Amino acid sequence: MVESASAWLGFLAFSAASFVLILAMKRDGRPPFGIGWALMIVGGVADLTYMASATLRLGAFPIVNPWVGAAFLSFLLAMFAAVVWLRHRQPAFLVGVAPVAALFDLLAAVKPVRAEDLAVFARQLSVLQPDVPNAGEMILGSVWFPLHVTLALSAYALFALAAIMGLLHLTLLRALKEKRLSDMKYLPPLPVVEHVGVHSVIIGMVALLTALVIGAWGARNVLQSHWLGDPKEVAGLVILFLYGLIEASRALRHWSGRRTALAHVGAFLILLAVFLGSSVWAPKLHGF
Repeated sequence: MVESASAWLGFLAFSAASFVLILAMKRDGRPPFGIGWALMIVGGVADLTYMASATLRLGAFPIVNPWVGAAFLSFLLAMFAAVVWLRHRQPAFLVGVAPVAALFDLLAAVKPVRAEDLAVFARQLSVLQPDVPNAGEMILGSVWFPLHVTLALSAYALFALAAIMGLLHLTLLRALKEKRLSDMKYLPPLPVVEHVGVHSVIIGMVALLTALVIGAWGARNVLQSHWLGDPKEVAGLVILFLYGLIEASRALRHWSGRRTALAHVGAFLILLAVFLGSSVWAPKLHGF
């Protein structure tokens, strides 16, 4: 199956990129960082191939469970990291993202999307809204569904990027404290790391809020209800409130540096627990 091969290729490419980039940072740019950058591109292309193949084979936007969403998350995370790298030219950004992207691709490779997954999605909708005939097919064929999912997953990827920046920030602080300046040759300045993390959170909040609004509008048009009581709807609001609380604390209580980094890492761990729990252990409408 093309999707399975693409996911494994993405996993191998991002894993190799992690190894090459870390080795280059420890050996003064040898092998060249360009090799790691090329491997990141290979991984991103593999993820796009996965999505394109699944969409063509199934005839619908295929992100209806967490495993399929993982391949798209891998691509989005790599894409955002590439944008940051092109802006700041710091290889450490790619080093931090590559292993996380590899992990997402591994999840996608373990359980490729099947036609039965779309059928399960449609049945779940029928249970929620028995008065709306063919609700599942209507949603899968709508324009708003892929837009809603893309924005939601973009928010997750940006929050993951902020958490990676938080870990990088903490690593830099530790290196400074221990006066290991030689380890910081290829690491970006602390203000740049914090800037990327904060802006990732802000853009992610906008993306998630927009995804929730589009989802409510689409549900009203197709399912005749803005609110379906799905666990993921509650989870989305909880995560939006959590990141909003962090940003409010940063603005009003002047959080910065280590506090912000720890908050971004902690919030993402909560996001993983909440969203995986609502997707895997309490799935209804949202499987991604």
